[in-house]
Amino acid sequence: MLKDEDAISVVLSVVLLLGVLVTVLGIVHVSYIPEWRKSAEADHMDDILEDLADLKSGIDLVAAVSPDTSCTVSQKMRLGGGSIPVISPQKSGGTLRTDPSLPDLYITADNYTVAYAFPDLGSIELEVDNLYALDRIYVYENGALILKEINRSIMVLSPGITLQKFNNGTKTLTIQVINMSLESESVAGSGIEEVYFTYTSSTTHHAGTTSNVTLTLTSEYLDAWKAFFTDRAKNAGFNATEFNVTTSQNVELDIYGDVLLNVVEVDGDARIRPVIEAIEPT
Repeated sequence: MLKDEDAISVVLSVVLLLGVLVTVLGIVHVSYIPEWRKSAEADHMDDILEDLADLKSGIDLVAAVSPDTSCTVSQKMRLGGGSIPVISPQKSGGTLRTDPSLPDLYITADNYTVAYAFPDLGSIELEVDNLYALDRIYVYENGALILKEINRSIMVLSPGITLQKFNNGTKTLTIQVINMSLESESVAGSGIEEVYFTYTSSTTHHAGTTSNVTLTLTSEYLDAWKAFFTDRAKNAGFNATEFNVTTSQNVELDIYGDVLLNVVEVDGDARIRPVIEAIEPT
């Protein structure tokens, strides 16, 4: 009889321990894992931002040097991440894609006697599909790195477009156009992909004084570009009578009066390749 009672006691103890364990795991899963995952996914998005920032830095460097021959920069892109070993091993996913069309950029000045058109500049996007944190889209277009979250977009890293105003009142606008020849590509998953940018040429289209410059840009991220143009003009010391920024189907920057305008176009090809294909055989 005592042995039976001891056996029953052991079984009850095991059941109680299992119940406590299940309860603790449930509390951890409900209360702690979402926050841990949000933190891990935030770290992964920082990694993605670092990858795209390195790609932009490489392209900026090649554009600044403007070599006589073609050269290639490459950057690995970590599509998936945010996992927690054992506890929550599933990675968040990502989609890396290229758009050969937008943005478009148009420049006119001096009552349209000066006019340049740069359609289909192309963009590289990485969309992050998180499990707990907010989904995000990172975009590289015309030298700018843009972040889109919910219904807003902000410029994380600026393009090669600068505005200056000297003490004598001279206004300058320098525009570096990054024109990427792209195919429409899309890769989804949680692995590592690689983006290649091959520089082909650099052309100076304009370098001199003109008047009443209008820069018109068509993009899916107009609020980021509008904020960029407005902040740059104000920080350069332009007053309200010297510039205006408006948005409708595009964003338009108008600079009034005489302007020292510099327009340089950088051309290159961009492609997505799996990392396994990018490794040289030994």
